[in-house]
Amino acid sequence: MLTLAPLNERIRLGLTQSQLAERLEVHEKHICKIETGHQNVTIKTLSKIAKALETDECTLLIHNKKKLKKVGIN
Repeated sequence: MLTLAPLNERIRLGLTQSQLAERLEVHEKHICKIETGHQNVTIKTLSKIAKALETDECTLLIHNKKKLKKVGIN
């Protein structure tokens, strides 16, 4: 589950959910669901998100893993 990583990267770039949604050609509700953990993403979607956020898939996954460890999820 991806939650915090896309949100943090979006904020780092100064993008709104609407702007990220536009880059991904999806509705901003979809971005909200991903960021809040209510929507799982495929590898293909992960790749698109990474490209739109000017980063790579590993950065999103590693960042997310660190946050999960902080709350006690391995």
